[in-house]
Amino acid sequence: MLRILIADDEYLESESLRVMIEKSDVPTEIVAIAKDGEMALQLCQKYSPNVVFLDAVMPVLDGLSVGEEIRKKDKKKKIVITSGYDKFEYVLRALHMKAEDFLLKPIRPEVVTQVLHRLQTQEDIAVIKEGMILLQHYIEKRHYKASYAIIEDLIVYLQKIPNIDWNEACRHIYETVFLPFGVSCFSEKTVIQKKAEAILFLQECLEAVNVFSTYDKLPKTNNLKKAIDYIAKHYQEELFLKDVAKELNFSVSYLSKLFKKELGINFNKIVTKKRIEEAKKLLLKTEYSINEIAFEVGYQEPNYFCRIFKQEEGMTPLKYRQKNK
Repeated sequence: MLRILIADDEYLESESLRVMIEKSDVPTEIVAIAKDGEMALQLCQKYSPNVVFLDAVMPVLDGLSVGEEIRKKDKKKKIVITSGYDKFEYVLRALHMKAEDFLLKPIRPEVVTQVLHRLQTQEDIAVIKEGMILLQHYIEKRHYKASYAIIEDLIVYLQKIPNIDWNEACRHIYETVFLPFGVSCFSEKTVIQKKAEAILFLQECLEAVNVFSTYDKLPKTNNLKKAIDYIAKHYQEELFLKDVAKELNFSVSYLSKLFKKELGINFNKIVTKKRIEEAKKLLLKTEYSINEIAFEVGYQEPNYFCRIFKQEEGMTPLKYRQKNK
């Protein structure tokens, strides 16, 4: 939400601007209205708005000087200069202080709405950047539960951006946040067009980091790596611990203890996790029936698949598809 301060010595002008702001479709809150420049500085300090509309010509202290004072203390605050005079000097000072816009009076409602949309998008992008920094911090600390929450918040803010290119947005987050951890999730074949696909992609990246941090830094011949790779290739088949152990020339007890010690979960849980993740992809990217998806990911009983899916995701496969597609 944009928290806005209006500064204008003309009552009708400030009231007109207030009404235009409140009638726009952008979430806003008018935190204060100042009648002169000195009052504007005081109210700005008291209420900490993130957007300030300043009339260029006001008594005591003019709006341009107020904007320059604000900019010295806060480079992030959004400043919009309004003026009844189209003077080059005013425009030049507004540019110098890096004001977001210079609006010539009388101001039209559609212009105010356009400016507010642009400012809100800038705020959302700033939040997204901060969220990416926080996400990387949580991943480094292996706080994966908090990381999932950050991903959900990032998607909410990304969705607010007009004409969002989900594929490009996810590529940027992947390269900034996940690639430094050594995982490979994004390729030329990656196509992300919807919100649900973006959520799934970023969660997959996090899953990859989670597992990568546990075993992928080990040599490629590491026994745990061999077992995980085998499951990833054969999850569609009927998998039993004894069969995997036999294929890899391990004892059953050794392999069972290896999973528990290194990953903190047992063999069945690893297989289930892999199958459910693949099922989620099929639910969102295909029109397969629930029965077809169950068979596709290795379950011979669709009812059992639905029960396991609900245990893992908190909802049925059909509900997941309806909610996210």
